[in-house]
Amino acid sequence: MQSTKDLHQAGPEVALDLQLAFPIVYPQEITLYDVDDFIVQANQLDTYTFGFNTFLDALDGSHCNFSAYGETSNDPNLDQQYPDPNIGSWNGQLMCGVYIPTNVISLSHEGQEADIPVSYQKRQCLEYMKLGLQGVSFLYASGDSGVSNYPASFGGTDGPTGCLGPKGNIFNATWPGTCPFITSVGVTKVYPGYTVNDPASAVLDPAFPSYSSGGGFSIIYPIPDYQAKAAATYFDKHSPPYPYYSALSRIRVRIGRGIPDVSVNGDNDAVYAGGTRIPLVALLLVHRFFSAVITRLNEARLGVGKKPIGFLNPSLYANPSMSNDITNGTNLGCNTTSFASVPGWDPITGLGTPNYPKMLAYYLILP
Repeated sequence: MQSTKDLHQAGPEVALDLQLAFPIVYPQEITLYDVDDFIVQANQLDTYTFGFNTFLDALDGSHCNFSAYGETSNDPNLDQQYPDPNIGSWNGQLMCGVYIPTNVISLSHEGQEADIPVSYQKRQCLEYMKLGLQGVSFLYASGDSGVSNYPASFGGTDGPTGCLGPKGNIFNATWPGTCPFITSVGVTKVYPGYTVNDPASAVLDPAFPSYSSGGGFSIIYPIPDYQAKAAATYFDKHSPPYPYYSALSRIRVRIGRGIPDVSVNGDNDAVYAGGTRIPLVALLLVHRFFSAVITRLNEARLGVGKKPIGFLNPSLYANPSMSNDITNGTNLGCNTTSFASVPGWDPITGLGTPNYPKMLAYYLILP
């Protein structure tokens, strides 16, 4: 994140983050983390085909030299190395353990599993587990291009359709939300003619490229124990009509970790940026809302002498009734209607949207 004093250079993304989350978390504060230099931050592939390692380094110094899956420290072929002698870059040392993690951390951007080395992803996933066990909740948006990447004509990195395979019709799940120690957040919408008191729908705006909730199944991580019952029910009662393989590392699987876990409204929210009111349609919205809700829940727990929730997913799946189930809508991609929202967990809206009173009662009971 680069700072500016010019009102018209202030981007809508950070403005959106603050304006949507702060009214919910107040009087608690919001922390913006700044890592890497302008060279990396200006790279359009940052957090798409690499990324997040230097952020995790800054949160946990031990991650700077952590070894797993044949990788030690950051990947010299993908991650920026410091000191960096290039003009305009950071000439100092790698930032290791310079920040204290907040109890809830949310991140917007993501890439596709198929574009990043498996060892890179798995090593990083272990750090999310470690921080989750220390009381840090990590939330990532599940994406806003359905079951695929954006098409190449719109900046995607996976060919003309954003999908995989020789015909460009194979689903393409997002990273790093498929890591089972991250909470992946999908997108819903209140359509015209409806109100917030009506059931929401999975978002689908069929512009080019279509904007729809990211969802699907990992080809790297198996279904985690906490999700096993929900996934089994989904396949038993609402089996998608697509060919599949029963092995990880294949393209269509039914034994992979499913995303998203939950969802939140993320369409046509108003934000002021550069002094102008604009309606914003973006995955950037969803995890900010959900993260703000978790921050409020942590505040309540801390107020009665309990610890932050930390890793969220086991508790979310253990009590699905504290989510508002979404049963309408589909996402798009790969020349299919992809997945549909159905009763129970599904790979488009997850367990549903948060019901704060129910969540508060539940999390205050937990140790």
